[in-house]
Amino acid sequence: MKVLYSELKQFLPNLKASPKAVGEALTMSGLLMDALDEVTIGGKKDWLIGLEVRQNRPDCLGVLGIAREVAASFALPFNLPKYALGKSTRLPQVKVKAAGDVRRACVLQVDGLRNNVASPAWLAQTMELHGVNSVSLLVDISNYAMIMTGYPNHIFDAGKVVGGLVWERSTKAQTLTTLDGTTLELKKGKELVISDNLGPLVLASAVGGRRSAISERTVSVLGEVAVYDGAKMKSDARSLGVATEASARLEKDLSAEDAAWALSFLGQALVKYAGGVVSSAVFDYYPAVARKTPTKIVIDSELATRTGGVTVSLTETERLLKRLGFGTTRKGSGGLLVEVPAWRPDVTKPAEVAEEILRLFGFQNIRPTAPALRPVSEVTPKNVVLSRALEAGLSRAGFDEVLSLPLTTSEWNGKTALQELGEIRTQNAINEEVPVLRQSLAGGLLSQQHEYIRRGVTHVQLFEIGKVFGRQGRKIVELERCGLLVQSDTAQQAVARMYETVQVELRQLGAARVGFETLSRVPALANPHAAWNIVIGSKVVGWMYQVQPLELSGNRTVGGTVFAELDYEQILLSVASEHPRSAQELLTRLVVLDGNVETGDREELDSRVAKISRTIGRPQLWSLEVVDGFKLESGRTRYTLRVTYQNLTDSQAKALHGQAFETVGA
Repeated sequence: MKVLYSELKQFLPNLKASPKAVGEALTMSGLLMDALDEVTIGGKKDWLIGLEVRQNRPDCLGVLGIAREVAASFALPFNLPKYALGKSTRLPQVKVKAAGDVRRACVLQVDGLRNNVASPAWLAQTMELHGVNSVSLLVDISNYAMIMTGYPNHIFDAGKVVGGLVWERSTKAQTLTTLDGTTLELKKGKELVISDNLGPLVLASAVGGRRSAISERTVSVLGEVAVYDGAKMKSDARSLGVATEASARLEKDLSAEDAAWALSFLGQALVKYAGGVVSSAVFDYYPAVARKTPTKIVIDSELATRTGGVTVSLTETERLLKRLGFGTTRKGSGGLLVEVPAWRPDVTKPAEVAEEILRLFGFQNIRPTAPALRPVSEVTPKNVVLSRALEAGLSRAGFDEVLSLPLTTSEWNGKTALQELGEIRTQNAINEEVPVLRQSLAGGLLSQQHEYIRRGVTHVQLFEIGKVFGRQGRKIVELERCGLLVQSDTAQQAVARMYETVQVELRQLGAARVGFETLSRVPALANPHAAWNIVIGSKVVGWMYQVQPLELSGNRTVGGTVFAELDYEQILLSVASEHPRSAQELLTRLVVLDGNVETGDREELDSRVAKISRTIGRPQLWSLEVVDGFKLESGRTRYTLRVTYQNLTDSQAKALHGQAFETVGA
């Protein structure tokens, strides 16, 4: 979440604290400041504050919520601004048929607008700083209202709406063409849409449609702000594979109380910046069943004191809660009835009230007590240490970590499993579509890769650390694995990147002899001519293969993909027997000699390197690496190998060197 200091001042004109002090105060109250940049907006100096907002605080996804927090931190008065929207009594034509999905829906009409001029510099610059593309004056105002209030909105070209707006589930199987030209397949009775007499205009989970889109000729709009059942919004977005900034907000538990105010902010912004006139009253669908009864929690006067180990009096408790917008009423001897404000649905029990008191009291004012410590032996399992090392190394290498459920289908296990393990079917599966446990990490990584591609990411690097499952006879086994996926412009580039990554990571773990051998048995998903075992010494610790092209929506296929899977148990066994040489003391001088080999492909190179290593032998071989490659006119490649010998004189090393390279016909 990013917020401009000047935006906070719109809600808090009496704010005197510096931008840095504001960020530090928010950090100490639970909203971590991760950036503070001096910027220029409309020729004036400003500051952009970057904040880390937790998932349970959707109220802080807009400047409004952040301003409430700042007001509480600095004991400033805070009241929602009131906007006069005209005196019309005419209501827009609106119906809400999907009552169970819609908690509140507010609509108004604004006429006399102009959209044939560019957005003012301050507005376009504000969009850019918030990471939003500047589109047109009206669209920018709509996005600005979302940033300021935290509530997504739609603005429809009123001249293109036939017969008014209707909230309903799709009445039949039909399509909706979005603003970017994507065609969404709607199912009968499934997705929540906003329609008119001609059909769906937008997907309610914040995906706009082309038919009612704003254009340069738009002079009249219908603006709406709505709050929905978050689970329904998430379901619709996932089923259609769409994700937007607005949909991410609507999936959360937004307060319905401030929805009408958010619409009034949008209306006055359209009037102020686009020259419009509000020509209707506000249609406000807010049924009693959707109105949440304020949460009331009884606490005792010692709750914050017991929780934080600091003295917080009852009077101080009341004062702090009032600054946060909580209501309080004394109850009995030392008790307090706390009424939670509508915008804080995450506070539901006494412990959470105590946290609110203490974060405003100041976590920095709570003195730590040093626990009694005693040294213990290393108890962290080696597989955990391995996981941490791989996670750190792959993250440094630019890979994104994926966490996926271990459930899949028998079809995917058949495509991706390499080992001969019996399949495990779950009982009382939480999702009947994925009733079995995975036997490879490939499925989850490929699924995430396709999500990346749908969002326009073309070069993908992913990894996942997790377990795969199977049966060996009557025994159920859980195997710890690290899966890696690389996609590039060509399969050759992806293979080279994966080859390099696997070698670097295994060597970082202490493996001195990493190699690749042809994989004889390949999964159905693999290209049988581009599949290799990953070995340390002579032990197989994993496998790597080129994935055959897979279909993606829109008659597209995904190629240029390579997958690798590393087996923790085999890596630990192999590295333990390797005796990393970085810890050895050099007692004899080393002899370094170069040699050339010509090969047709990477597989042939790996085979020749392995044969040279075997000919030299472990006692004499310190290291062997490929240092250069030159493409020949014949299409083959001449590689230069650098061999470092130990425990040999110069003449002995040269003799063994010649013998080793003669064995491969160099």
